[in-house]
Amino acid sequence: MKTSSTFLWQLIQSLTPAEKLYFKRNFAGNIQGESPIYLQLFDAIASQKLYNEETILKKFSPAINRKNIAFQKHYLQQQVAEAIAQYDNRHNEGHEIYKQILLIRAFRKKGLLEEAHTIWKKAVKKARSTEAFALLNLLKTEFEKMVLFSSGATSYDDLHTLFKGNLITYDVYADMITLRDIYTEILLLKRKAHFDLEEELSDRINELYEKVMAFNSAYGKRSFWFRHYYTMSKATLLYLKNENNASFILLQEIWNDWKNNPDFISKDGEFYVELLYMINYA
Repeated sequence: MKTSSTFLWQLIQSLTPAEKLYFKRNFAGNIQGESPIYLQLFDAIASQKLYNEETILKKFSPAINRKNIAFQKHYLQQQVAEAIAQYDNRHNEGHEIYKQILLIRAFRKKGLLEEAHTIWKKAVKKARSTEAFALLNLLKTEFEKMVLFSSGATSYDDLHTLFKGNLITYDVYADMITLRDIYTEILLLKRKAHFDLEEELSDRINELYEKVMAFNSAYGKRSFWFRHYYTMSKATLLYLKNENNASFILLQEIWNDWKNNPDFISKDGEFYVELLYMINYA
């Protein structure tokens, strides 16, 4: 069981005061009196400007010794990692949907199918509103299992109508993934272009522009993300081609699309940063 002492120290040192408070509030257990040894170890490592294992061994002997310190550090690292993952995903809708999927599974296994169906319907609506297609696939699998384990009175049509109104075909989904990959490459080229727009790079920009234009039916697609990847790809390429006016017109369209779809507004502000970056460096 090998745990990097340096990494554990760096991990603890990287925590914000809010993350430390969250860890101690939610991972301290219900022990009365003295804190668990792993929390004491956490405080000791957090107080060190440089990691010193010998000092820790002296401080916590005999509870922590050379034979068990690796286990204690490994356990502490697991607890801290779980805490920051939970803290970082407190307002993440995808994380909330996945927690609902886990609850659906638990209820189904206990035979509480009516409760499982109720949660499933809510989870599907939320996944649809955010176009969380990977989670929707998990929900479809859970639905199939619920049908198999439920009674003949289960209304399949009633549940399945949640999918009928917002179907996205495999072809459209494949096109959307292709556009997402193209957009990723465009962002990398944009970074490189700020240093030197050489002929080879310019040719690649033109090639990608032709590829993106092949998806010009994106405006007729129901999928928000399809429209987003298409329009951002085209706007960025036009910007790299020094066609700034046309690029800004598309950016305005993207902005309006985002305002009309509040469920997609980035909690971390990536879209705003990206938009401001293009405007400021035009």
